[in-house]
Parts: sequence; C-alpha cells; structure tokens
Amino acid sequence: MENNVVYQDRIFGQDPPKSLSNKNVKKLELLTEEEKRANHIASEQRRRQNIRSGYDQLISVVPTLSDNQRSEGVILQKSVEYIKFLLMEREILHQQLEDLKKE
Repeated sequence: MENNVVYQDRIFGQDPPKSLSNKNVKKLELLTEEEKRANHIASEQRRRQNIRSGYDQLISVVPTLSDNQRSEGVILQKSVEYIKFLLMEREILHQQLEDLKKE
C-alpha cells in the first residue's frame, strides 16, 4: 500500500478519482498503528459511554427503576414492561374517548 493516499477515509493511489477531485476533499495522511489503536480505544470508550447514558435515561424515565438497579437485564425488562403498560393505558384512553364521542 505504499504511495497510497487516503481521501475521505478511502485509500487510492496518489491522485483521487475524478469524482473526488473537488475542493472539499481533504488529503489525509495514513495513520500509524499506534494512532489507529488510540482511535479505536477512544471510539470504544465513546460507544460504552453512550450505552451507559442510555441506561441512565431509562432509569430516570421508568418509574419502577431506581439508581441502585444497575443490572442491564433488569433495566431492559422493566423498561419493556413499562412500555407495554403505557401502550395498554393509551388503548384504554382511546376507547374512553371513542365512548365519549358516541354519547
């Protein structure tokens, strides 16, 4: 892969294809193995933080969960139960609305 250049995260020879030859295309240098590893680690840490944030949001929204319940399985199970409850409650309210419209 010597003499190859990365354009928008794609590897080509020295010149980009004509479709990429506009002014918006930036010529990027190839990353070293250490830089790739550091990028991978940082990306994985962001992914894990996003997952943690999602679980924290579920804990704050689902009334049957508390901050001391950190088991992902319990969080997901109780979240599904709560969603089913909300859907059933919504259906009941829709039915009540239809009944009131008929009166």
